[in-house]
Amino acid sequence: MATEIASLYARVGADISSFQRDMKRVKGDLSDAEKTAAAFGNALKLAVGVGVAAMGALAVGIGSSVKAAGSMEQQVANIAAVMKLTSGEVEALNKLILDLGIDPKLKVSAVEAAQAIEMLGRNGLTMTEIMDGAARSTILLANSTGADLATAADLATDVMAMFNIAANDMDRAVDGITGTITSSKFSINDYRLAMAQAGGVASSVGVSFD
Repeated sequence: MATEIASLYARVGADISSFQRDMKRVKGDLSDAEKTAAAFGNALKLAVGVGVAAMGALAVGIGSSVKAAGSMEQQVANIAAVMKLTSGEVEALNKLILDLGIDPKLKVSAVEAAQAIEMLGRNGLTMTEIMDGAARSTILLANSTGADLATAADLATDVMAMFNIAANDMDRAVDGITGTITSSKFSINDYRLAMAQAGGVASSVGVSFD
């Protein structure tokens, strides 16, 4: 009898040990499953976050493009109104603005190029003069001297008017202005004021722009 009881205890103990091992394996499997689920959840959150961020960036990009297109359209409309342009001239103007905006030698956006052209138009330049080089020279003058486009446009039109410089010769004038400012203590505003005060008198007595 004692032997049977001992044998029974041994079997029960073995069964309990086996059960405990099985439970540990189950617990381990559950832990692995939890980790896998957590990892999947994090990955899903990351994917959703990236997707939302990408959609947000796309929306911002589209919004910026729409805004830029609207600004450009408004600028062209302003120029057409100021200069009383025909539909054919507006088409040529659009091409000029785009060409200036992609010119590798200029630092200007298409909208800024349109703003410069509007200023030249308000200062009395004709569409032909703007197309023949006045617009490009004005932007080049602003780039090379650090002037804003309004100041560059005013100075360019003053120089053209006072010294009878043609639009297609304005690059030479820009070189002269830039050289003077670089080699002196003049700022672009000093130069513009000096030109406004003395340029007309100098030109009337035969002094050349050079």
